[in-house]
Amino acid sequence: FYNIITVKRGLSQNKSHGDILQLLSDEGSISAKEFIYIVENQEIFVWFNKINPSLDSIFSTYELKMQDATISSSELEFLCDLLLYKTLDQGRYNVEGPLVLARYLLGCEFEVKNLRMIISALQNTIPFESIKERIRPHYG
Repeated sequence: FYNIITVKRGLSQNKSHGDILQLLSDEGSISAKEFIYIVENQEIFVWFNKINPSLDSIFSTYELKMQDATISSSELEFLCDLLLYKTLDQGRYNVEGPLVLARYLLGCEFEVKNLRMIISALQNTIPFESIKERIRPHYG
């Protein structure tokens, strides 16, 4: 998700391909240039279905936006968080094994992310209502 979000944000800011390539990780199964191709040709939906074949109904609004090429970078970030949460939520009743630690670390990461959003909103005089929707799913 990092590479897709970075390319989406870079292209929306009219950055050159060279600038975007410097920020991307090329260690995965998809090259950095392929990520640029995916975003430019509005194939995020195809890419998402390859990594998430479950077609959970909770992702349907995001899938529609991907098909229409209207999904924003912040919506992609939220979708990434949601996908991580849903993946680890399957093991919420396990008391042993690596999922317990992974869920704890993910919760800590969400807390840090939410605090950064709140501080950023306060520093930039952004109304709290605009970030409330982004924070709400983490707190039930």
